[in-house]
Amino acid sequence: MSAEDATLTQLEALRSYLAHLARFGMRLGLERMEAILASLGHPERRYGVVHVAGTNGKGATAAMTASIARAAGLRTGLYVSPHLVRFNERIVMDGRPISDAALVEAYEAARRAVEAVGADEPPTQFEFATAMALWAFARAGVELAVLEVGLGGRLDATNVVRAPEVCVITALGLDHTQVLGPTLAAIAAEKAGILKPGADAVVASPPPEAAPVVAARARETAAPLWEVAPVRAPPALSGAGTYRWEGRVVGLSGGRLDVVTPQGVRLEGLTVGLAGSFQLPNAAVAVACVDRLRARGWRIDATAIETGLRQVRWPGRFHVVGTRPTVVVDGAHNPAAARALARGFVEVLGGPPRLLVIGLLAEKDVRGVLEALVTPGCTVVATRARSSRTEPMPPDRLAQLAMELGAGRAECVEPPGRALARALELAGPDDLVAVCGSLYLAGEILAETGGVT
Repeated sequence: MSAEDATLTQLEALRSYLAHLARFGMRLGLERMEAILASLGHPERRYGVVHVAGTNGKGATAAMTASIARAAGLRTGLYVSPHLVRFNERIVMDGRPISDAALVEAYEAARRAVEAVGADEPPTQFEFATAMALWAFARAGVELAVLEVGLGGRLDATNVVRAPEVCVITALGLDHTQVLGPTLAAIAAEKAGILKPGADAVVASPPPEAAPVVAARARETAAPLWEVAPVRAPPALSGAGTYRWEGRVVGLSGGRLDVVTPQGVRLEGLTVGLAGSFQLPNAAVAVACVDRLRARGWRIDATAIETGLRQVRWPGRFHVVGTRPTVVVDGAHNPAAARALARGFVEVLGGPPRLLVIGLLAEKDVRGVLEALVTPGCTVVATRARSSRTEPMPPDRLAQLAMELGAGRAECVEPPGRALARALELAGPDDLVAVCGSLYLAGEILAETGGVT
């Protein structure tokens, strides 16, 4: 058997094993991960780590931070989830998804570790993927790894990292309430569970209900606390140094950002290579994060910040995949993200979409998302992703709710590729078509349109 054939065989074994683990669902907790990483020789201790939690914006913030580190010449790893098209996208090194051959190596190492541990219950799919990523980063000689939390923070598999350089909490909101709790305070407690003694804590200004919880956790861990706040907003976190930011929306090519550090250093006219005003606070948090890394001795200069923000790419978020009509794909899946996306349509493209292709998971706040995106008289094409990790909302119920909220027309079309084709049939050349509601839906559409390779 050739090396190429052997890799393909092992990739199929990996897919089969991950599908097997998915049957066991989600189980929060760190014991299984700690045992697996011990068996692997604790790869997570061989490089610096930035740990990123939050309800919205954590993936984009992680991608921006990694892009800046890469522009500074650091060997950089990025771990995110879920993937859009290929599993390789979850483990990124120096801006490129892990190769198939390296992915197979990581799978084999993690599988051996699981067998050596011999636990009574197998790891979850996310735990296994996290172990693969942490091992792959060490194998590749990564200097700095940026890890996005999968769910929550305190009991998330990524929280096995005991000595991160910087812990980041992006915008907080209500999501996954059935797991994390029904209030912002409860959710903040889970997210703030990533804060560690000695690691700088960089936090986007939290809502009033969440702020005392985050501040208390920072005091408990003696973590230096840094708030990232809009220039005209009063500080929300007691005892924190404050980074101030102000943004200007430019267009589909991105926006512009000014940041002032707590020491009064001004970083002006930073170009953010992602569209939408909702990306500007994420960029400000990333700038604050790398500024804390600089203070800790990491070699990241102002030029790297400028270059990394300008060159960042984050597929599936305000992602334009077609013109005449304009087609935008975005994974917005909770009300806060949907409201931010709706503002982005107005700011960047001059108005809301006339046609919506939408699919949502049943566990989400479906009404809240639709209320943000459905406008009077719009056309909704309801669908469902085939790759969803949990049960999708039936398209007929989505269509019915969209009509109740003021849509002029609603249809049910499956699968997602056909749903987009139907929307394009109904659209004129000057219309805006939006595909949104789920990263799983975004991924399937991007796979069909060639938006991600």
